[in-house]
Amino acid sequence: MPPPVIAVLGATGSQGGGAVAALQKQGKFGIRAITRSADKAKELTSQGVEVVEADMGDKRSLEQVRAPCMAFAWFTCARAPLGFSRHLK
Repeated sequence: MPPPVIAVLGATGSQGGGAVAALQKQGKFGIRAITRSADKAKELTSQGVEVVEADMGDKRSLEQVRAPCMAFAWFTCARAPLGFSRHLK
């Protein structure tokens, strides 16, 4: 059985990147790194992290984020677009 997945928004930033590193160190979870630029996340891909390119302002790009996950860590964007949480259900 695959490990539970934790999605990390802003995974290439300093806070989100720290969260990804801590989760990798634990080795108990699958990690879905959500970033606006997959090019910035190439190193994560090479480490076995699932990388999803998405932008909070683009509803269609958020569809990939909705894939089943145990938890969602959000370390970016002080203000989200109105109704953002509705897209994650």
